[in-house]
Amino acid sequence: MCAPPCPRSLLCLRLNGCISDCLYTLRSVQWPSEDTLDACKKLHAYIDNDFDCALDFLSLGGLAVLKSFLTKALQVKAEECRDAACDVLAIAENKVPKGWKSLSSDIMPPPLRFDVSSFLNCPPFDWDALMGMRGEVSHSSTSPNPVSSPSPDLVIRRILIEEKRQTSQQDVGYLLWPASLPFTRWLVAHRRVLFGGGVQVLELGSGCGLCGIAAGIFSHPHFMQETDAKKRSHVVLSDFNPLVLENLRRNAAFNEPSLHADQSEHISLGCLSQGPESLFSVEKLDWKEEGELNSLFDVVIGCDIICTEEDAAAVAKVCRQRLKEGGGLALICVPPNEVRWGVSALPAALSKEELEWSVISLHPSFLQASFSGEVNDSLEVGGVQAEEMWKAQELANETCVAPGYERGLKIFAASRKK
Repeated sequence: MCAPPCPRSLLCLRLNGCISDCLYTLRSVQWPSEDTLDACKKLHAYIDNDFDCALDFLSLGGLAVLKSFLTKALQVKAEECRDAACDVLAIAENKVPKGWKSLSSDIMPPPLRFDVSSFLNCPPFDWDALMGMRGEVSHSSTSPNPVSSPSPDLVIRRILIEEKRQTSQQDVGYLLWPASLPFTRWLVAHRRVLFGGGVQVLELGSGCGLCGIAAGIFSHPHFMQETDAKKRSHVVLSDFNPLVLENLRRNAAFNEPSLHADQSEHISLGCLSQGPESLFSVEKLDWKEEGELNSLFDVVIGCDIICTEEDAAAVAKVCRQRLKEGGGLALICVPPNEVRWGVSALPAALSKEELEWSVISLHPSFLQASFSGEVNDSLEVGGVQAEEMWKAQELANETCVAPGYERGLKIFAASRKK
């Protein structure tokens, strides 16, 4: 039996309990039985296609189950089952990359699912400001053709760290930070002015990649209502930590659209393409060093990536180096100055790099878990908006580390001086 052909199918396989079912068979089988051999073969096929399956196998107690199964197999002299179980253990250990938790791991956090579909038809509140930064004139800040077709959930996996506290800036990309959720909603709402016509996008300090992946998925012609498939954008997800980069590749694979989604009523994700048609690519980029990434981009984004004054200077420099002249736009979402040391240094750093910049405050709608279709500038209201604010806070508490500062988020929009 072969595992499903694409990463997202493998994810569904794991979330739907197929690995758990195999382990249950190995725990509860009455000897002799062909079911045990079949379960081992299934596990081998699943794990051989995706190292995440190896992590799930281990986190579900697969090691202990296989050891117990091997003991039984030796007792009843079931050599074929013994060999199959040994093969499963060997391939599971080989599939786990260096740096991940050991075979005695605790429960791994499951991949997260994010639904931002309601923001596809959210008013682009900052349309005119963005058009002005790009040197264009806007005649309408609303979409004449709302998107009504279903949209997929975004699937994002974090990295489980062994320590309760992070040790340095090296591992901040292992987790989701609360600024990423409102900024993702904002990008989706403003996708037409930011990504219309097919653009090259660079995300700095991608971490788990939520913002960059959302920018790519919802810039797809399926959601831009553009019939020309050649207008597809391309998003480069970047970071510098090797383990973060590996996780980014997996998250990009989970969310890569089908090449034929333009002609389909429903867009399908998980069909990873390694060729020029791929929506995402992952690149190593250390802002403080000379990197190998030499391309210029129409849009550069970054979310909660400044923690020191040196970070502010480095972000400003890389924006100047990587932005195209004449319409290139950088969007850096930052928490309040009192939350992140170094944010206060960003305005001076942008000016030093001769970038024109302005500040956009996030509209309260983007702090909600979903857009209700009503616009209200007040956060302290009852009814639907209060419920959505509560849902958004619950979502941040469950998925992100250190939430609570989202109301003070702002976006620095910068472009190269004409």
